[in-house]
Amino acid sequence: MNTANFLDCKMNLKSFDYIIVGAGSAGCVLANRLSENPAIKVALIEAGGIDRHFFVQTPAAFSKLFKTKRDWAFETTPQTGLNNQKMFSPRGKMLGGCSSMNAMIYTRPHPLDMEAWCKFGVQGFEWESCLPYLIRAEQQMGFYHDETGAYSNEPMYIHPLTEQFVQATHEFGWPINKSSSSIQKGSQFFLKNIRNGKRFSVVDAYLQPIADRKNLIIINHSQVGKLLLNKNEVTGIEFFQKNKLQQLHCNREIILCAGAFQSPQLLMLSGIGNSLELETHGIQTILDLITVGKHLKDHLICGMAFRLKKGIQSLDSLNQLVPAVTSLVQYLRNKTGPMCSNIAEAGAFINTKGNSDRPDLEYHFGPAFFIQHGFIQPKPHGISFGPTLLHPKSQGAVQLQSNNPLDAPVINPNYYQDESDLQLMVEGLKITREISKQKVWEQTIDAIEFPAYEARSDDDYIKHLRQYSQTLYHPTGTCRMSALEDGVVDSEFKVKGIANLRIADASVIPTTISSNTQATVLMLAEKLAAQMI
Repeated sequence: MNTANFLDCKMNLKSFDYIIVGAGSAGCVLANRLSENPAIKVALIEAGGIDRHFFVQTPAAFSKLFKTKRDWAFETTPQTGLNNQKMFSPRGKMLGGCSSMNAMIYTRPHPLDMEAWCKFGVQGFEWESCLPYLIRAEQQMGFYHDETGAYSNEPMYIHPLTEQFVQATHEFGWPINKSSSSIQKGSQFFLKNIRNGKRFSVVDAYLQPIADRKNLIIINHSQVGKLLLNKNEVTGIEFFQKNKLQQLHCNREIILCAGAFQSPQLLMLSGIGNSLELETHGIQTILDLITVGKHLKDHLICGMAFRLKKGIQSLDSLNQLVPAVTSLVQYLRNKTGPMCSNIAEAGAFINTKGNSDRPDLEYHFGPAFFIQHGFIQPKPHGISFGPTLLHPKSQGAVQLQSNNPLDAPVINPNYYQDESDLQLMVEGLKITREISKQKVWEQTIDAIEFPAYEARSDDDYIKHLRQYSQTLYHPTGTCRMSALEDGVVDSEFKVKGIANLRIADASVIPTTISSNTQATVLMLAEKLAAQMI
């Protein structure tokens, strides 16, 4: 790929037509599509480095990237709803962004999610309008299609315990669905962007195929500190590289793809935000836009873990020397075996009230102990599964810690601020426990491991939720797309009140979707690109 050190590059880097800030999922899509015209000069700027690393490419190793140089490794403020714990919130810091670090689950939003967007007055985001761009992204990612959505010809690794989970949900009364990108009531083996046993990220799908384009340059290890503005018009960016401050100017537009935490942070650092908050950090207000950073919502998951009977092995074997070496050799030789697992191999979508096709809970199953991001590793062997809160009523905000661009933003999701979120998750845990009691598990599950006791009341479940809930890594909404006063961008992704500036990432999603966010972000970027070219 045409990656470059800004200081050493021979290409004329004085200005570009488009500057894309952030080489994550949306940024890579836009870099590909906008540079299709050889007359247009495009710069893609990324704070991290390249994504070529064994842990990136190996599906089962994704959590090994947490708290490394390829992770922003953010933390929230202490959360009252989580016993004042800070929530670890990883974000990819490399080419591909979170697409290079996530669990590779690929699911579309639900059609009713897009209907909910209409309540914000946005135009052109009805399901029928978005579907062509979902399909276009799926085609680029190498998926195939039938009447139920995208599917893969990849022989996905599925652990026998995962097959038991799906059977248990069927015994419980849920239908079993084909593995596809569509959301359907019941359980399924997740569709995953894995090819030939390796992660197939947006870098593989969107950047590698255009490596020879001379009009696209990727600038790594360069953290954008603020936007350059002339009155209410953006003209370029200021960024740090090798401890030196650099500038880059654009002829047309700048597109922020820095994510739900850092896109609002960049706006605020540039003087676009709540003037009262900006003044406390000594930042001159260019545009008093009080909604920047607000409406933060996130998917919370809380699993239960079960110890297996003696002699039954889970993917916890990857944490044991001999099985791990055996699996590694198998993987290096032919890219097969347990290391091809994405851990969260299957799940389910349900509506607990039964009053809508739009799910309110999503289940994830892992044939291993996966507790608090994988940092807690009990003695083998176990399984983990539980509910994810898809449409929380609780919402928080992203704010500035200081006017120093190198300081992390202040992230406060206000998890479980709304009591109804907690009660829905209690219902989800009760369902989890019932699924664990199905006949298919009789010769498999020995005892419950987390929580360390059998719940006897809702209060027991609530205690577990407050201690062991974790983010599913899907923050959204902090630069909300809305035609109303609560919006930061309009239906064309343009920042209200600022010329030549757009945002295209999960921050613009106006309300939470019913699935993992990867496919939705790609759809948004594909849709924006089609508007611009």
